[in-house]
Amino acid sequence: MTYRGHRFGFVVGVSLAIAAVGAQADEASHDAEVKAEVARRVDRLSRLLSEESRRGDSLRIRAEDASPAKLSTDVRATASGSAFPLLLERPIDRSVVNGRIGRVTRAQKQAFIDTVAAKTAELKTSSSHLATWGQTIQQAPADQALDLAQAIVVPRDSAIVLATGGLSAATPGAIPLPVSPLPPGSTGLAPFIVGLGFATVDYPATAAILYTDTLSGTTSIQCTGALIAPNVVATAAHCVNAEGATLSGVYFQHGGVHDVVAAIAHPSFAFPRFDIALLTLKDDVTGIVPLALNTRAAVAPGTPAQIVGFGYHSGLGSEAIVRRTGMKFYGNVATSACDAAYQGQGLICWTFEARSGAALSGSTCNGDSGGPLLVVEDGAWRLAGLTSGGGADCTVGDRPVDTEIYAYADWIREQLAAMPASSGAPLEPSLQPATSNVQRFPFGEPARIFAQNATWARAFTVPPGTRVLRVAMNTIETGSTVHFQVGPHDATAACARDVDDVVTACEVQAPAAGAWDVSVAGIPGQEYQLVATAF
Repeated sequence: MTYRGHRFGFVVGVSLAIAAVGAQADEASHDAEVKAEVARRVDRLSRLLSEESRRGDSLRIRAEDASPAKLSTDVRATASGSAFPLLLERPIDRSVVNGRIGRVTRAQKQAFIDTVAAKTAELKTSSSHLATWGQTIQQAPADQALDLAQAIVVPRDSAIVLATGGLSAATPGAIPLPVSPLPPGSTGLAPFIVGLGFATVDYPATAAILYTDTLSGTTSIQCTGALIAPNVVATAAHCVNAEGATLSGVYFQHGGVHDVVAAIAHPSFAFPRFDIALLTLKDDVTGIVPLALNTRAAVAPGTPAQIVGFGYHSGLGSEAIVRRTGMKFYGNVATSACDAAYQGQGLICWTFEARSGAALSGSTCNGDSGGPLLVVEDGAWRLAGLTSGGGADCTVGDRPVDTEIYAYADWIREQLAAMPASSGAPLEPSLQPATSNVQRFPFGEPARIFAQNATWARAFTVPPGTRVLRVAMNTIETGSTVHFQVGPHDATAACARDVDDVVTACEVQAPAAGAWDVSVAGIPGQEYQLVATAF
């Protein structure tokens, strides 16, 4: 099980996503700094693959020495803590390393040994390949380091070792960096909304968790969260720390961007147990009612629920997974009893089932960590769980787990009581945290893709008496600049900016009533969501 966070694990994570930085006072010095960091990360990835290949050799030798009757018993301990359970595709091979099979035939034993040997050889080749690239980067001019890093590709199995899930393939059978290593202590759970989830601009209390790259200063979405007080967002504990990036803020489609000033992870966190954290915001989120918590009873197996997140998601109009964060999707699930290893640990579980008819059956994936699992109680949606982990490939048959809010209700109350009180008056009427939000104007579809001309514009009407107008956009990471502009028709724009980040928001106090225009420009094929909300 591995984390649902994007690109990083709790405490440990490596990312080569170092975007180009703007003009610097000392450009040569900055280039040298970036070059050194790129080389360091490539070297670390090479060493991770080398270490895993040594484990593969040990696993192969142990399997060769074991009798068919004791194969599973003898190799299980050797495979523990390695990535091999995630690399094996044949059910019998997975059963061997997980200790779930008894006697095997000699032919099955040899097939298992051959599989381990082949995958170990690939890891060795990839490690050597990365080491060579590292040497090339060290010898190249400083200003070429990023370009060289972008040319690195590793095969799928090597990427599984390095990342908590695949990334988009640049060439057939290969996956480009940036990648991240599996978090320490992974056991097969990966700590999305995929399947037949739908893009949405509802669920206003769902937040995208923002991270700032320590070198480039660019912003990315790596986790999701839920507003539980005007100035508090709940998320997963494994989302709090990331190497190479700082948790810096949260984004709401109807509430804009807010800085995070403090993060408290549960002191007993040991993935996937106690995987909960609370983020304190610099200022209140107004205009959105926080989610009420499920504090009456644990969620029973068979309970219908909805999941929401900004992580990897189904493609717009298809079920193919878009392995990039930045779009808000939701899906339906039905909870089930947890597997024996996770029972009695304060978790909610379900099975990602193949969809039936038009049912929005889905599941979570990378980037959805910390996102809400909602259930209906007394006719209202309540926060029952926070996305924690699941299988690394996020496919049908996966058994995801969520942190159950009911199990941590007392801890949440204690933390909220010790936090600064929210300030200022609420913005009324506020949006309900899930659906039925009559004040929003989503410009038609809840998600769009830039066409070939990569520009989209629309007119909309601001009602008389509007006190606050918010226009916000979120998009997938592309490394490109998006132009964003909004303002009264035939008048000076209220906001006009070129955005290098994945989110932006414009708030206008006492906007003029009447016709307004909004326009955005990106690159062809780029997904984005744009929403205006009037209060």
